Formats: sequence, structure tokens, C-alpha cells
Amino acid sequence: MASSFIELNNVGFWASDGFIEAIQYCIIHEIELQNFPKDSWVYEYRNQIALQSIPLVYGGMSMCLEDIVEKPIIIRIIDQIVYKINNDDDYFTLSNMQQMQRRTMKLLLKKYNIYRNDEEIEEDIRNGRWSCGVCISKLKKRYICAFELLNTLIKGELNESCDLSTYLINLED
Repeated sequence: MASSFIELNNVGFWASDGFIEAIQYCIIHEIELQNFPKDSWVYEYRNQIALQSIPLVYGGMSMCLEDIVEKPIIIRIIDQIVYKINNDDDYFTLSNMQQMQRRTMKLLLKKYNIYRNDEEIEEDIRNGRWSCGVCISKLKKRYICAFELLNTLIKGELNESCDLSTYLINLED
């Protein structure tokens, strides 16, 4: 599987595109749950990472971290996602991830006409990463680690670039 470099200020980490895609869906979903003004930078950021979630260029995904205007807002959103992964057994499941993916694709259909119709979206979901019986709930600790590393990067606390997989090696699922 391809990996992309997630960076901010020339420091970052490598992560598989599948991890990045799931992170994007969770952040998009959480932004939509908040009551931000529709014309705020947060919705533009949501749109940017929604566009990035389409795996058109494997190994070329981005979290558009340079587009974050107020880091504390995104840090709080990521903290909320980690809390939900830890405390809500229904949050980080195959069906919920597919729902997040579906909502993101419908956003792309409505805003950018990326998809032709709902049938094309459903076909992509059926043929996507999470359609092959993947037990995503067994990966909770790995995703928590990924979100925590992303927060460390956004806060400016990541001192040197690294590979997410080195953080995941010692995790027991």
C-alpha cells in the first residue's frame, strides 16, 4: 500500500494512504457535527481534505495542514475523535467508517460533481478499502496513535520526521 508524507513546516511523518483516508473522514465528520459558521475557514479546510481523500494519486495524499488557520480548533477536533474511539464502541466500526466515507463522497458530489450519482458512490464504497471484511475495530490503538502523532505535528512538537509504522510496531491490538 502506498504511503504519503504528512508535513507541516518541513517536519512530518509517513503514513499509509489508508490511515490518512480514515483520518480525513473522521475529521470531516467531526467538523460537520460542530456548529461552525458555514463561511468559516473550517469548512474550506473540510472541503480541501475531502478532495484529498479521493485516492487519485497513491502516495500523494495531504492533510492540508498549511491551510489550518486556528490550530487549537483542529487539535480539539482530533482530541474529540480520540475520545470517541476510546469510549464509543460504535464509532470506529466498519459500518460507521463507510457512513463517513459516504457522507464525504456526497459532499464531493454536491460541491464538486466528482461523482456522477449516488450509485457510483455506493459502488466505490463496495469496492473500497473497508469492504473486504476488514475488522477496523481491531485497529483502534493504531488509529489513536496516528491521531496523537498528527496532533503532535500540528502543535509543532514533532522535532524530526518519522514513519508512523515505527510508532505502531509495539502496539498490541
